Amino acid sequence: MFNFGSKLKESLSRTRNSVFGQIAGLFGANQITDELWDDLEALLIQADVGVDTTAALVERVRERVRKEGVTQTHQAQVILKESSIRTPSPAPALIKPVVATDAVLS
Repeated sequence: MFNFGSKLKESLSRTRNSVFGQIAGLFGANQITDELWDDLEALLIQADVGVDTTAALVERVRERVRKEGVTQTHQAQVILKESSIRTPSPAPALIKPVVATDAVLS
């Protein structure tokens, strides 16, 4: 029998492991470069983190890396982990509901 819940859970687990594996791969180099930040942004957006959240997270990590004088990618990866725990998703835009009135229905 097809169990949709377990298949979905398995698929999401593979996706999560793939994304985290790709992020770890980005930080496999020793030096922090502009290309690292560009690749990280692209990967997070592809992982559906969201454009605004990704931009805020990467900017926060870059700023902390700069302030602390971090030059090695493994140190930047630790900062990314710490920052991602603290990064809330942006609040969704408020959408006004459309109320059907007699004028609209006529």
